[in-house]
Amino acid sequence: MSADLAIARSSISLVKCSTDLKTVTKALGSLACVHLSSEDEQKLKVAEFLDDCVERGVLHRCYARMLLRGIRKLKKESAEGLKPSKKKAFPIKKIPMKVSQ
Repeated sequence: MSADLAIARSSISLVKCSTDLKTVTKALGSLACVHLSSEDEQKLKVAEFLDDCVERGVLHRCYARMLLRGIRKLKKESAEGLKPSKKKAFPIKKIPMKVSQ
């Protein structure tokens, strides 16, 4: 059994059993990153599982949560853009110039 198949199997079972949206979102993210053969997809019944997720509204809630997280991140970044830079300022050394008389 490949690692991707094991990840997909555990992700599907987590989504089916869990009611916590954070856990479901992480599991769906893990499922999105695996590469399965067509036989493995049929064995795990991935298409039926995704249809069930849409019917239960799981995918809609996860997508809304992802958008909300992105909006909050953009809000934080724009607020940070208004703050003064925290870069370390290097003092400029004045070099005395010799004046010839």
